[in-house]
Amino acid sequence: MGKVIEACGDNLTRENLLYQATHLNSLPAPSLLPGTTYNTSPDNYVPFKRLVVQKFDGQDWVKVTAISVDDTSSRSTAAMQLIGSLPAAQGWSDGPRP
Repeated sequence: MGKVIEACGDNLTRENLLYQATHLNSLPAPSLLPGTTYNTSPDNYVPFKRLVVQKFDGQDWVKVTAISVDDTSSRSTAAMQLIGSLPAAQGWSDGPRP
């Protein structure tokens, strides 16, 4: 969000804020996995095209699965199916964050 506000410069209007937020192009996401970027457009507000689920095995983060979907509605459906299929016993949300 800071980068969006920064891109607004001195024009902090609702219209400019929305414009900047819907025109993100390969904006780095340093708090996520390396190489993850935000990309949005006026027709697609979803910033990610890929979801990677990881679990903490006690020492490191291990990839459980990844999905990539081009269509926004399919991506939401696929993500919900993926999350619903993960047994709570896997502990993929346990442990410190990377």
